[in-house]
Amino acid sequence: MFPDKEIPDDKFLEWLIGFTEGDGSFVVNHRNELSFVITQGTSNKEVLHLIKDKLNMGSVILQGKNIYRFVIHKKLELNLIIHLFNGNMI
Repeated sequence: MFPDKEIPDDKFLEWLIGFTEGDGSFVVNHRNELSFVITQGTSNKEVLHLIKDKLNMGSVILQGKNIYRFVIHKKLELNLIIHLFNGNMI
């Protein structure tokens, strides 16, 4: 998808899967659109930027005064993240 970007290594992907099991989810909004979301407080927003940079997809948004979210909503990116998690969750 991004030929000029480095593919995340297995160690990072294993960490991401475990981290997501605790703090992430797939969400269908009121417009019936699917998103992948990881939510963190202000003190941990840098981990969301790390995820965004390593995956080279998604965005980090301020959700409230002290809440940040890493969000993937583009169909191609969702397809990739679904394939990553499929069969790898504990």
